[in-house]
Amino acid sequence: MISNSEIRARARDTLGKSIFNEKWLYALLVGLIVSAISFVAAYIPFASIIITGPISVGVAGVFLAATRTGEKIKIGNMFNGFHKFAENLLLYLYVSLGAAFHHTRNHKRILLLYGALHKERPPRI
Repeated sequence: MISNSEIRARARDTLGKSIFNEKWLYALLVGLIVSAISFVAAYIPFASIIITGPISVGVAGVFLAATRTGEKIKIGNMFNGFHKFAENLLLYLYVSLGAAFHHTRNHKRILLLYGALHKERPPRI
């Protein structure tokens, strides 16, 4: 089994050892852009419900690609969740309803739903 210190060391190596590395600054920029979009969407009726799902999937994809493959963070990729808008919106609503009703065992159903909607095999937990 891998120790926590070894996991942290691998993460530092993948993301670059300095906090002012290009990847960290782009990650910060992605976070600021998402925060600004969420702030504006909060004042428009139903906009935050419609936007949050696809944006969340896109941001997760950006960060997963950066950590798993070492790919450079591209700001435009955070909007990739809109390519499968309906699927990501449904997934977001399902996750939100599960969280609202405290169904903590929904994680396997969520992964299966993700796989069914995206025609891919869901990631293993």
